Amino acid sequence: MHILIDDILELTAIEGGNVQLRAATVDLYQLVQEICASLAAKAAAQSVTLRNEVEPDAMVYADERRLEQMLTNLIDNGIKFSRENGTVAISYESGTRDKILVQDNGDGIPSQHLERLFERFYRVDRARSRDIGGTGSGWRL
Repeated sequence: MHILIDDILELTAIEGGNVQLRAATVDLYQLVQEICASLAAKAAAQSVTLRNEVEPDAMVYADERRLEQMLTNLIDNGIKFSRENGTVAISYESGTRDKILVQDNGDGIPSQHLERLFERFYRVDRARSRDIGGTGSGWRL
């Protein structure tokens, strides 16, 4: 219940424009290493391998706390929805538009759900979501 309340408060602040971003240069490789270390036990319990494919010298300009929240959520979802003995790989592509990619070997999201993906608390498979947990808010583990 506490996590759900925190999620709602966080979303309310974001939607109300009450969130201050503190952008700075972030060592992306190190951040991904730390997130992978924090999720290693969960990945091992699911028989999922985490691979940090970010180049060791990769730096990005971002709010480190928000970037950590987003990557933690994406990597955690990759673990949750990967097949047994699967892999979650995190990589970075620099260019005109930099990209951080989190890829897993799960079934993916059916196309009919893509347009609703960013709705608050929307879940593709409610029955499975009850089994694996989470609030559907996209912020917490």
